[in-house]
Amino acid sequence: FKGPNFGAESCFCHKAGNPSCRSLKCSCREGCAGITTRGYQGVTFMNTAQGNCKRGALLTIPRTYVRDINHLYKSCGGGAQALLSSLLSQGFSAYQGRSPGPVMQCLHKGSYASVKWMHLHTFCAHGHVDGMPSRNAYCSEMKSALQAGEVASKLLHLAR
Repeated sequence: FKGPNFGAESCFCHKAGNPSCRSLKCSCREGCAGITTRGYQGVTFMNTAQGNCKRGALLTIPRTYVRDINHLYKSCGGGAQALLSSLLSQGFSAYQGRSPGPVMQCLHKGSYASVKWMHLHTFCAHGHVDGMPSRNAYCSEMKSALQAGEVASKLLHLAR
């Protein structure tokens, strides 16, 4: 990540623990604490966007900078499937601690992402957050973390 130390992308850089911003002051309005899960490939935290799920929504972001799912598909080759599968599984598992059961997981289509750091939205299965699900995003319901590979393949296929 080579952006300035302000704005949403910078905040995500800090929350991800990305090396390019570790030595800089946190740029997140809500602070850099409050990480729900720190995984090997990603970080999960509360989504500040309002939705209609009573347990809220989570965001899962990769530790490394990836602009959006379309960029992931085009630039990461075979690694795209593994990274996205890991993020989906992590987001699903983190949400189970808040509200067990099926979840909706969505990624903005590249041209519709207001934050240029890929971020996976996880929320209640029949809810809505940040205008999703919609035709401006790739979404899939997950009922088990074991579906992560299958759902990653589906979302990457849609992003082609």
